[in-house]
Amino acid sequence: MALFTIENAFRYDIVRKIYEGGMGVVYEAEQHGARHFVKRIAIKVIRQNYADQKQFIENFIGEAKLVADLIHTNIVQTYHLGETNGVYFIAMELIRGANLDQFAQQLAARRRELPKELAVFIVSRVARGLAYAHAKTDKDGKSLGLVHRDVSFKNIMIAFEGDVKLTDFGIAIAQEDESRPADVAIRLYDDQGVAQGTPIYQVIAPRARFAASTTRLFPSLAAGTSGYLSATSTPGLAGMVVATRSGMYSWALQAANRNGGARTLYSPQFVTGFGYRSSLILVNLDILPASVTLRWINDSGDPIGQPATLTVPPKGRKVISDPAIFQAGTSNSGYISVESDRPLTGAVFFGDEAGARMQTALPLVTTGHKDIIYSQVAQNDVYYTGLAVINPGAVEAHLSISVHDEHGAEMGSGSETLGPGSRFSRLLTQIAPAAPSMSKGYFRVKSDQPVFSFAIFGTTTFSVLSAIPAQPVGP
Repeated sequence: MALFTIENAFRYDIVRKIYEGGMGVVYEAEQHGARHFVKRIAIKVIRQNYADQKQFIENFIGEAKLVADLIHTNIVQTYHLGETNGVYFIAMELIRGANLDQFAQQLAARRRELPKELAVFIVSRVARGLAYAHAKTDKDGKSLGLVHRDVSFKNIMIAFEGDVKLTDFGIAIAQEDESRPADVAIRLYDDQGVAQGTPIYQVIAPRARFAASTTRLFPSLAAGTSGYLSATSTPGLAGMVVATRSGMYSWALQAANRNGGARTLYSPQFVTGFGYRSSLILVNLDILPASVTLRWINDSGDPIGQPATLTVPPKGRKVISDPAIFQAGTSNSGYISVESDRPLTGAVFFGDEAGARMQTALPLVTTGHKDIIYSQVAQNDVYYTGLAVINPGAVEAHLSISVHDEHGAEMGSGSETLGPGSRFSRLLTQIAPAAPSMSKGYFRVKSDQPVFSFAIFGTTTFSVLSAIPAQPVGP
């Protein structure tokens, strides 16, 4: 029970806009109190077009409640949750400075890199703030299990005085809250890494699905525009993109984790000649240009032609489809090694040479596995199943492949030995010839060394082609 109550009305004068985020806009403001008291603060106001959406309001209020008692030198402090004329706002500590994204962009514009000592200092201060938040308990001493979920450059503030503070707990969540809807922001970037149009914001209910065409999301998009989509969400989502060439074919590609980029990647397949063509797409996840070296390697592990070097713009995309780069004029197949000085993600596409009958896609891979499942087998007069495995390591890999029916009974098996850097690509009927014609079941690949792998499903008339990424068993 309170000892007594004090009631008064705050007055805030908005001075300038600081930043626009997914759910709200942040302003610098003056808070006025008794006897000409004035304090400069920051105010986060829910976006007007979401002010009448119940779920956005609840998430906005939830953010304020979640961080109300987080008082730490490396976390932006929340002062007050208010409402005026049906619009909610959060009053918080004003940081005079820049966020790390803005700071990094200034460095990039000057072709300079963040000094290692300063980078370590910033990370250490962010870690202190996170450690405090993770250890926070409620009034009964129970851990909140608080997770920020968006520790990104734009949410790390650097004050002119040198303080480092973590902000925007708008997608933070207590671990036990598993029923919270997802707030999704979808952005479109062109090949130069420049955001196009206005971001799209969508609330997805727990365990629900959202699907929309690019033209529906961005109706003003000009025909022929190229680029990529980026989605940020609370909580994490599983996603994919599906593309269709009207009357010809469709392909699907699993969404990549923006925080999962790597500097060494592999395209597990490329093919030129034999009536096929390939193309490679690279996305630079960094705010600095990426210098990339591509190497084409045949199934024996030997290089094909000369390496290619190229630059991918900051947060930009590069499409490599030049027939000369892909050693056109000769019939080759194998895999591609991608080396970069910045984190990348991407995919490889391959299909018929005219691009009229079939096309499929695979994500670039970074991590090998020793135990892999493919949850479908289709091999008969109409369909075929193929398997490709790459040994990227320096040690010989020994593999066993087993084919099972829908009840788990083994229907056939085979073994392969892969030398360092080599690859094999064969039909399942060649690997496990004892396996009968079947359209149900699965097959499993085990190796004593980490390997990359994918499966191919298609029709014997070459009218359908589908590439399936590896499904690792266990961690």
